[in-house]
Amino acid sequence: VSDNKGPVLASLFAAKELHKKGQLGVDVVFVIEGEEESGFSLHKRSFPNIIEDNKHWFKGCKAIVISNNYWVDNERPCLTYAMRGVIDLELWVSGPRKDLHAGVDGGAIQEPLGDLTHILASLTHPDGRIAVPGMYDGVREADAAESARLDAVQLCVGDYKKALDVSVPNALEAGGGGGRDAARAVVPALAVCERHRDNKHSASVPENPESGRWAASVHFVPDQSAAALKDALRRHAESVFASLGSSNRLTVSFKQVSNWWIGDTEGRIFKVAAQAVEDVWGPKPLLVREGGSYGGISSFLEGALGAPAVHLPLGQASDNAHLP
Repeated sequence: VSDNKGPVLASLFAAKELHKKGQLGVDVVFVIEGEEESGFSLHKRSFPNIIEDNKHWFKGCKAIVISNNYWVDNERPCLTYAMRGVIDLELWVSGPRKDLHAGVDGGAIQEPLGDLTHILASLTHPDGRIAVPGMYDGVREADAAESARLDAVQLCVGDYKKALDVSVPNALEAGGGGGRDAARAVVPALAVCERHRDNKHSASVPENPESGRWAASVHFVPDQSAAALKDALRRHAESVFASLGSSNRLTVSFKQVSNWWIGDTEGRIFKVAAQAVEDVWGPKPLLVREGGSYGGISSFLEGALGAPAVHLPLGQASDNAHLP
């Protein structure tokens, strides 16, 4: 519900109620797009074209309000002023022209999944930090104001560990520059997300598949360049694969790239939103960064409509961000 039917309906009913009372005072245009989780880029799902072709609806736009994220916990309201970008990629290693019997042919050839495992193991250090050279290049250094905002979050590591049922989230315990929440939003992250074994028979049959694929996702931050990160990922994967001396074939493909976004916390839209949240909830909202990948739409809309964006989270941390 929190991602994103609840916030959409809440926004619609809020506008309706204000209009009914004669208190709306501005034109409100809703853009409701249901393909964010499709895995396709903004351009592949034609989002920019739709906005550009209908710009007459947005003439004189003063602000962009997006509700597609969450509080850092279940008690403290937030405004989100930055989001990471995302690079989705796929590593595919292919070899024999058909699946092979693990008993008959096992040990006689270099197996595609074996090569793929070597590449995957090289992507991160044991503590989860990215091991690919160049993946931390371009990260914006936090100034005093940014550091103060991050320190104010004071993420409760104990509650976070309990919610996820994990023992020691090393990066959070260490804190690092910019507070304990930095690992979730301020620095890049790489996750291996999905495995595909391309054998054509049952997974219970002991076969060496002719090819295998792994999907990975990189979340990057201001002021990193997506193009430079893609080059670094490709070079690294191809270098590790070459070191194996394998007769198999590696393909690195990028499925989606969406840019990061960072807003102006001193701008009028943030001041107005912060006062509105305080009026309703009582405490002043935390100004937070988030690791999710909605930055691409935010930065595109700001550029296309010539207006500042603010993220107004309506979901709590326990809402599980579109997971079961």
